Amino acid sequence: MTALFLLGVLVAYSAEAKGNPIFHGANTKATSMQAGGNMEGKETRFGIADTALFVTVTTDASCGAVNAAHDSLTPLGGMVPLVNMMLGKSFSAALVPDSTE
Repeated sequence: MTALFLLGVLVAYSAEAKGNPIFHGANTKATSMQAGGNMEGKETRFGIADTALFVTVTTDASCGAVNAAHDSLTPLGGMVPLVNMMLGKSFSAALVPDSTE
């Protein structure tokens, strides 16, 4: 489970930090006034790294909290929460011990 979690964070962060390939010719480099990467639909207080972590954690734990619009993520970045939602029961079972024993 830890390996899947770390892989999800790394994939989401790398996809979002690279941004949209359509804009690679434009000046979208990170500066003190501009975050760079794909910032659409994200909370600007947190930036790309914290958003990638938050998206992965909340979809792994199935808690329902969001700080970014999942449909605004890049295709690879959006794949992470979708896969985590599909595997949500296995992650939740690993995080919460079974009380029926």
